[in-house]
Amino acid sequence: MAFGATALTAALVAIAPAPAQAACSLNYYRVTTTTGLFAYPGTPYWLRDKHAGDSVTGPNSNVMNNMNGNFRIVYLGGGGLGQIYAPHLDYIRCT
Repeated sequence: MAFGATALTAALVAIAPAPAQAACSLNYYRVTTTTGLFAYPGTPYWLRDKHAGDSVTGPNSNVMNNMNGNFRIVYLGGGGLGQIYAPHLDYIRCT
């Protein structure tokens, strides 16, 4: 019986999530519904649409505050920053 408890404890330790996200600098998201990509910082004017299924990346909260109200800050393909309405993004992972 002791062996089973030890094996279970070892298995739980092995699958416990590591605090890796704290060391991340880049977040990956999937767009869930077609939505606007807006300029950031400054006046949030529309830049273009992002479509359901598109992937976007953005800074991790340890790099900068990646929320602006209800928006996530994301990187633009040509450089710079934009923002997308947070409920239209699914968090995938960070690196």
